[in-house]
Amino acid sequence: MTRTLAQIPVRIEKLTALFSFFLLLAVSRGPLQLILGKKLAMIAQFGGLIGLSTVIFGHLTIRPKQKWLLILTLLFISVSFLSCLVTFTKNESLIWIIYVMFNCGLLWIALLTVRDFDLKELPYSIAPVILFVGWYLFGVATLEQLELIKMSGSGRMFVVRPASVTGSFLHYPILIALIGFICIQWYSLTKKIHYLASGTLFCLSPFASASRSGALIVLAALMIFPFLIPFKRSKRVLVLTGFFFLLIFASFFLFPKADKSSVIHNLIYRVVSSTNSKSIGNNVRVAIWKNVTDKWLDTNLLIGEEAGEYTNSSNNMKAKKKLNLNTSKVTESSPLQLLLNFGLLGAFLFYGILAQIPRFIL
Repeated sequence: MTRTLAQIPVRIEKLTALFSFFLLLAVSRGPLQLILGKKLAMIAQFGGLIGLSTVIFGHLTIRPKQKWLLILTLLFISVSFLSCLVTFTKNESLIWIIYVMFNCGLLWIALLTVRDFDLKELPYSIAPVILFVGWYLFGVATLEQLELIKMSGSGRMFVVRPASVTGSFLHYPILIALIGFICIQWYSLTKKIHYLASGTLFCLSPFASASRSGALIVLAALMIFPFLIPFKRSKRVLVLTGFFFLLIFASFFLFPKADKSSVIHNLIYRVVSSTNSKSIGNNVRVAIWKNVTDKWLDTNLLIGEEAGEYTNSSNNMKAKKKLNLNTSKVTESSPLQLLLNFGLLGAFLFYGILAQIPRFIL
């Protein structure tokens, strides 16, 4: 018989402890940036991730199922160092050291934590932690939008774009949306109304913060939800989803441009402008993609010649980055960043590592 979350024994296992600490670290960067500054806050946050993973799991143990994960990791590190050598020979730059250390840290966490876990290691006891973090994020963000406080990493476009305690207005809407989905899932298991209310509020937050990425995550989830549950139990949901599709379609015609007189109009326009390559932000992003692609095509293609040069992590350490075609040292694209830094071989191996993770989940 399938157990509900409420029936799972309350036990603090390694996975629960790790997830709880990771979640708390995710909302620590904002306060740390106010105290230490952005560079030291990033170092402290990432150092905490590595340290906690090592302490909780004790030591590295490679099981047979992790064999390919280990092989791909070692190959990726080898290609990374080749790319760094080529970069140093070409540019005489040492910025790649930061990027390689960052990637090696991530791979170490993966080798420690990517493994099979029993259901008992995902207890209901973690629910209050996630609910607390959600309300903590939402509460600070609300105070920011009311302009009662200002947190490090916030911005403005039509409204205040809160960073809350994440350190970036780009991170907050994505994290709050994901927490919202978890709360709604818990409502379906426990039927406790406060999970539904909290989850709904959290999922609406990205729209209120003018976040296209956060809003699109929520919209995508709403679109696929009916297909994840039996149709015989979701006829009304299917009807509502169809109506929802029509509203989205109509929005492209009803909100074709910004309107200075209406905040609600502008927030909706912000979301529907995601598909417009000439809208604010997208125009610069598309230009950067073209520039970075041209730069990569002028390399050896197989291994990178710009290791550490075009990344958020290394450039946040050395200088303030600018979202500009001629001065930007970020790619605004994960695949392009991997190609430029580590070439085709590095990108292939990196995505090979990511492809191993679902084997331990599904």
